Amino acid sequence: MRIHWVICLLLMLGTVGITWYLRTKDMNFFPDDTIEEAAPIEQKPYELTGPPAPIQLSSADIAPDSFIPALSHFAEDRENPDKLSRIFAVLKAESNFELAYLAGERMLESTKLTESDKREYAKQMTSLISVIEPYVFDVHEARELQITLAGIPTESQQAISDNLTKLVNQSSGGLTTLLITHTKGDPALTVSVGQSQPFTPLPENANFTEIVSRLYILLVTEMNKNDVSIPLWQGTTPQEFTVVLTRSSWAQLLPEEKPEAQPEPEE
Repeated sequence: MRIHWVICLLLMLGTVGITWYLRTKDMNFFPDDTIEEAAPIEQKPYELTGPPAPIQLSSADIAPDSFIPALSHFAEDRENPDKLSRIFAVLKAESNFELAYLAGERMLESTKLTESDKREYAKQMTSLISVIEPYVFDVHEARELQITLAGIPTESQQAISDNLTKLVNQSSGGLTTLLITHTKGDPALTVSVGQSQPFTPLPENANFTEIVSRLYILLVTEMNKNDVSIPLWQGTTPQEFTVVLTRSSWAQLLPEEKPEAQPEPEE
């Protein structure tokens, strides 16, 4: 009986062994230890991104402050606002405020900048106006601008006249003095520029700021006839009036009178 069980056990083991052999005879139980290396990843050059490099300026662009520039200085770059902006920034950083202010004036006259851009530059220029010397010191060299104000209450006339005179003198760099005439009638403002006399109605009991904003429109309209592009802002403040009406535009608006030629004495 024991022999019978032994024989059965051997048959079972033989059957299992044969089955295992048939199923695993093609398997590799001892693979190579070597691992194929992955191909190296090609490194792309690192590219820096950012704003473009600033415009390079020559020594001729940044002139020394030891000379008196003309009011039209930088006019050749008026239609190159990127360059003017760079000049403005460099000169301002160097505390060369006189020349920086001239570069700012050319940007305010340019046709390449939007009115919004010009308003931003005007804000920067108002911080310089207090350190800019008048271009003309001698009042006898100043040119006279005549304006007429109608319908201004008597008690307000003197203060308005004084403030307008100071504002125009500062805006023009001392080039212009005001001759103001007050008349009765409907509130209105008239400017005499050569043969032209543009005018605009004023609100009843107009205050100083309202008069300034309307005077600004009249003057800009006349100045822009001389190939500049000063922005026609509505509601211009006295502070903006001071910087946006450029000094070269004042000079062209009221050209210097040439002395009449004297007849040669008869022999």
